[in-house]
Amino acid sequence: MYEKIKNGEVKHFYVMDLSRLTRNEMDSYKINSLLLQKGVSLYTQDGKYDFSNLEKSMMYKILSTFNEYQVQMSRIKSIEGKFKRVKDGKYMLMIPFGYIREDGYLKEHPENGEWLRKIFEWYRDGKSSIDIRNELFKNNVPPPQSKTGMFPPVTIQKILRNETYIGRHTFHDKESNEVIQNDNLPLVDKKLFYEVKKRLDKQGFGKNYMKKEYLLRDIISCPCGTPMNCRSGGKDSKNNPPLYRCRNQDRTYKKRKQVCDDCIPMKSVNMNLMDDYIWETLLHTLEQSS
Repeated sequence: MYEKIKNGEVKHFYVMDLSRLTRNEMDSYKINSLLLQKGVSLYTQDGKYDFSNLEKSMMYKILSTFNEYQVQMSRIKSIEGKFKRVKDGKYMLMIPFGYIREDGYLKEHPENGEWLRKIFEWYRDGKSSIDIRNELFKNNVPPPQSKTGMFPPVTIQKILRNETYIGRHTFHDKESNEVIQNDNLPLVDKKLFYEVKKRLDKQGFGKNYMKKEYLLRDIISCPCGTPMNCRSGGKDSKNNPPLYRCRNQDRTYKKRKQVCDDCIPMKSVNMNLMDDYIWETLLHTLEQSS
């Protein structure tokens, strides 16, 4: 809606009340300025809102500030409530395969708990993630989240490394950066868990190994707003140069869906050319600034 107002496509804007318009003082100022600049009439359930009226303009600013305060207080109370439940031993993360949650605590799933132990035993006995996926599919064991009905191998590897299954988990709140470690009901024997871990470490599964650093890793984005992956050209780097490629391209390809329109103009970028251009531009900028 903001973009439509910005492009001049909107002349009359309706909201139930001003508290629904924005919850942030800076956003409130931007919206107020944009509505005035584009000549957009704002309406609430009380009728047309006149920003040129000094009293109404002041009331709008007061309400915006109060709404922002309410939002912040609600967020703080929500975080405090979450931490209280975590400190009481309740599980506040996504429920791992093999568990159910009752009254906030992890309990063993009546069917999947046994399948969870089989996953660990199969891997310890030499089966691969693909073999385990096929066994689960053959026995009609659905994954927690998958439209295909099959466990992705990477999900199986994450399961095999999840310490929740031996009775401990870590809750990390990103906003406050507070970390709490809790105990929970274990489903897997520690000896079995560490035997599996030893094989995983030996084969290098489930760890984020970065073979090469790229200049724009985690920086460059596609026009659609999606971060771009770094894709190596392999051994034949002359004919197949490394690329920065939109992650949305990979996702839509795997799901066989149509690629979003914003991705079409730039499916991928030659990494070497882009890195050289950015580096030369940076050096030129530094030289000019000095």
